[in-house]
Amino acid sequence: MARVFDKYLRQRITRRRMLQASGGTAVGAGAIALVGCGDSGSSTNGGPTAVDEGEVTKDGILHSSHGAVLPTLNLFGAAALIPNISFGFTVFDHLFFVPLDTQVAEFFLATDVEQVDPEGLEYLITIGESVFHDKPPVNGRAVLASDIKASYEAYAADNLAPGLGWHHDILESIEVVDDHTLIIKQNQPYAWFFHPGGAGSVASSNIIPVETLEDSFDLGRDLIGSGRLMLVENRAGEFFRLDRHPNWRIEGEPWLAGTESSLIGESAQAQASFRAGEIDSVGLSNKLEADEMAAQMGDAITITRNFSRAYHALMLQLDRVEAFRDPRNRRAINKAINRQELIQGVEFDPEGGGFSGPIPPAQAVYALPDDEMDEYFRFDPEEAKSLFAETGFDLDRTYNLIFYLLGDEQQKRAQILKGQFEAVGMKVTIEGQDLLAKWLPQTLPNGDYDMTAYTQLPYDDPHFPMSFYTTHSPLGDAEDPRGRNNMAYFNEELTAAIDDSEMELDEEVRVEKIKDVVRMMIADEAPMINLYSSVSYGARHNWYKGTLPASRGSFAAFNGRSWIDTNLRGA
Repeated sequence: MARVFDKYLRQRITRRRMLQASGGTAVGAGAIALVGCGDSGSSTNGGPTAVDEGEVTKDGILHSSHGAVLPTLNLFGAAALIPNISFGFTVFDHLFFVPLDTQVAEFFLATDVEQVDPEGLEYLITIGESVFHDKPPVNGRAVLASDIKASYEAYAADNLAPGLGWHHDILESIEVVDDHTLIIKQNQPYAWFFHPGGAGSVASSNIIPVETLEDSFDLGRDLIGSGRLMLVENRAGEFFRLDRHPNWRIEGEPWLAGTESSLIGESAQAQASFRAGEIDSVGLSNKLEADEMAAQMGDAITITRNFSRAYHALMLQLDRVEAFRDPRNRRAINKAINRQELIQGVEFDPEGGGFSGPIPPAQAVYALPDDEMDEYFRFDPEEAKSLFAETGFDLDRTYNLIFYLLGDEQQKRAQILKGQFEAVGMKVTIEGQDLLAKWLPQTLPNGDYDMTAYTQLPYDDPHFPMSFYTTHSPLGDAEDPRGRNNMAYFNEELTAAIDDSEMELDEEVRVEKIKDVVRMMIADEAPMINLYSSVSYGARHNWYKGTLPASRGSFAAFNGRSWIDTNLRGA
């Protein structure tokens, strides 16, 4: 059997524009708080290593906040994405994960992975010793290979949650060899097997005990895993407490005694709580807020600045607006968008963002040269008007632009887009929807919009940024005979090119194939029009130590060595 490292894991991405690849924030140690190793192909210590910041105190509780009520903890169904991401880094363990900066798999519970066949259709996986949280009905028993099989199969059986393409289309079977060994079989070679787009997704590779997958256990109210923190309190989705897992598989970790996250719906209130020392970190909307916080708090805090992996997008629905099927009209809408005005108007700083093409700029290795992207980003309202006149675009109709309600940035972005579209003759209304109650479970996946503006998640590889353009998108009607795509965009040639790139295990060849995919998206004026990525600002008190750089991507959120210096703050 060939060692998988010999062919795939030891490959390196060497060309990076470090500013753009620095990444954004990821779900951190708090339940829903957004916070911000070497060169080997594997790691058996199960996660990142924090920098040395002095004598570690391990009795500190990390205090954080979240901006919306989490109505359910259920890891399955249409609203499953946020619970999975919120708790996947802490409550649950995983086999492995791929950091953004190295693109090389790091082992967590897995201690050995062997590629059984040359095409990568079969992987033999050995797991280490670990136990679940000591809560009924699991009661701290050992993690078994059968739990991993049951977990992946439960996600594969879920036809409502987004982001399960690998489970539905590529995973063929999972066989348990013994308590510590399993075999995962695929029906085709797949470049992203270890990645979030495959078997390494935080949102769909959580190791769940079989007892909690039974109907008698209410996954909507409680969660049990084998991660470094265990959920001990949930007050109706408004307050969460997680305590240290005393039998975590890495001896001496985590360095936090636990985390507490409270609902704070308004950013101004969250910042006030941060200034009062009630929470340990806070996100800041822009440079103005960061400068103000720095002036108020001085050397008592650390301000962070990173180019975000998340990116803002506008999606057009081709069934709802038949005129959007004409690429000329999609081009007109793109030419009506002044990205620099969006950045200035929302971020209050001309340097507060960078333009985003079909593959977000944080994934710089896949980016086209700047001269190839200039045309995609060019603002030309006169050309937009000309194209609308050429196609006979209906300027008497009113087009609805939907955004979700979370803070005020989404509304600002929608308002600026509305003004830019009206400047080329379109009549536009904007509508804000509740993120968790309506937009995420209904509007987005079902394509219930003319246009929708939103922020994409901070992805660690190109799989999801590409897959939204395919006829088997993570979003859309699974019963549609044309395929699954919530924009009703069905370009078979583009889908085939994306599928081909994802079967390519040779990294250098795959990079070039993905660049060709981006060229096809641009040439067809694909209806997901990416706008820009923000520069993300945050602040943390200096007693919150051991955080990892954003260049690690989501991998940094697995950090078991962040800690609170209780000599500075108190417990």
